[in-house]
Amino acid sequence: SVEDFLGYPLYQGQYINFVTTRYKDVQKSAFVQADFKIFPKLKLTAGVRYTSSGLTYDSFYAGPIYGTDTALTAHATPHNNQVTPKFGVSYQADSANLFYANVAKGARAGLVAPAVGSFCAADAANLGFDPLVARPIKPDSLWSYEVGTKNRLFGGRVTTDISAYHIDWTDIQSTLFLPICSLPTTFNLGKAKIDGFDVSVSVRPTKGLTLGASVSYTKARYSESQPNGYDKGEPLGVAPWSV
Repeated sequence: SVEDFLGYPLYQGQYINFVTTRYKDVQKSAFVQADFKIFPKLKLTAGVRYTSSGLTYDSFYAGPIYGTDTALTAHATPHNNQVTPKFGVSYQADSANLFYANVAKGARAGLVAPAVGSFCAADAANLGFDPLVARPIKPDSLWSYEVGTKNRLFGGRVTTDISAYHIDWTDIQSTLFLPICSLPTTFNLGKAKIDGFDVSVSVRPTKGLTLGASVSYTKARYSESQPNGYDKGEPLGVAPWSV
């Protein structure tokens, strides 16, 4: 029987897994940006975004999949405010050549990780969380640093778009399958660094015909060891090359 296999009977005699969830996410933001032309060819850019995020989470869980024959209820209302600035400088050498650099912060709102049930008690003990309650997950954020150039060559017949970037990512919101009970849950899993470049070329050999090609490289790896067993330097699940 189900009770022999999972340790608990079906909920209400018929459900192995019974879940209802109400999830309301409200985000409000304001953004302002200004450009300052220092010289005719040199321009500075500064901007900032303010975001207020509020989440209301209510859930009801029952069934032997969650290690119970009664019900688990969860209520969480995480709220967070984030300020994400942006700074840039660009140099328009002439009508065909632009050089630029940007620094910006990005962020995602917080969320809630549902309860996983007492069936995952061993995993929860190993990772230090309560399997019977929903957990608020902190926002994650990153700083990106980019330099690039956009050019038109040979009277506009060839255009290029080249950039290189570095990203520092903090408090990564990551899904982890618990190794013993095999259920997914979410954690803030430390930090990562990402480096890469993009090159795009477009050629117009004759009127009406345009040929294009692009290549990008991404090196994404954790910059500290993770509780899910990934060591410092372990790559993130991102394909390094795209052509």
